[in-house]
Amino acid sequence: MFIEKEIKILDIEYAVLIHHLEALWAKKIDQSFVRDRYYDDHGSTLRHKKQRLRLRDQAGKTIITQKTKVPDLHTKSMTEQDIIIENTEKWHQILQDLWLHCIKYKEKARVSYQIEDVHFDIDCYDNIPTLLEIEWPTIEKIQYRVHRLGLQYHTHVTRWSKKLFKHYKTQ
Repeated sequence: MFIEKEIKILDIEYAVLIHHLEALWAKKIDQSFVRDRYYDDHGSTLRHKKQRLRLRDQAGKTIITQKTKVPDLHTKSMTEQDIIIENTEKWHQILQDLWLHCIKYKEKARVSYQIEDVHFDIDCYDNIPTLLEIEWPTIEKIQYRVHRLGLQYHTHVTRWSKKLFKHYKTQ
């Protein structure tokens, strides 16, 4: 189990960001379509415990992830535990049989880059502008990379994606 710290940078110009990442020798590690389903029971037990349960289908892999929020003023911080599983639909049915229902479904195109141990995900949704998610264990390293990419004046948020969609008044 590890703590993932991330920030999201909004309203990214896709081609410009790719150019900057490649100029910094970032390595492209993935380009795929992502389908996420989030689960909870009818009493929202997981949400009240500041936890999330996600079933992700990406690039032919299915990953079930349990996340727990960790307080942090500067980043969205979560402990994460992942398990690679087979058969997304079968696991969807298993979770429903356990009285968990899908509370949110989202799709996005994602391109991922890496510089050293800093991870960059460029997410393209249908209804909101492109955004960049940067992950690293320390806020200092995230801020350093934000400055190196020239993104320090863009809007940075630490919100859940649900709040992002509300920010853009969609869904």
